[in-house]
Formats: sequence, structure tokens, C-alpha cells
Amino acid sequence: MNLAKIFLLALLWVMSAPLHAGWIEPGDEISLKSDEGLALFVVDSDGSLTNIRIDMIGAIFTAPMLKKLVVGRSLRLLKLAQGEYQFD
Repeated sequence: MNLAKIFLLALLWVMSAPLHAGWIEPGDEISLKSDEGLALFVVDSDGSLTNIRIDMIGAIFTAPMLKKLVVGRSLRLLKLAQGEYQFD
């Protein structure tokens, strides 16, 4: 494998950090690497929401979305890679 292919694969791996994120379900065992953290999302809504997208700034791919949020309060716990995020 030549150097250009190795660089491209490394770049794609770094830029895809949000894909390593995962929702934590009740009863799941939680283990974090040194470059990971937890984010708790609490959404209060008077109407149903289709989704809220979470993007890591500078990344090509997006992290998981908060989907199908019901009227009232929704709680979701998410394991994320270290970085800066924005919400849409």
C-alpha cells in the first residue's frame, strides 16, 4: 500500500470520529476511552420533533441523530469522541 492510500485512510478515520459515537440505553454497561465523553440530551417539547442532527465541527460524517422525539420530555445519553459539536 503506498503512502497516499495510507494517508487517505488515516484522514477518513480521523474525520469519521462521530461515527464512533453511540447511544447508551438503560441497563447498558458504560466504558469510555481516554478521548471519549458522555453527553446527556434533555429535550422539552410541546410538539413532536422528527430529529435533531449532531455534527462534529470539521468532520465529514455526522454523529447519530435524536429521532422521533415525543411531546413532553425526552432524555438520551450519548457517548461521543472528544471534539467540538453543533446541533441542527
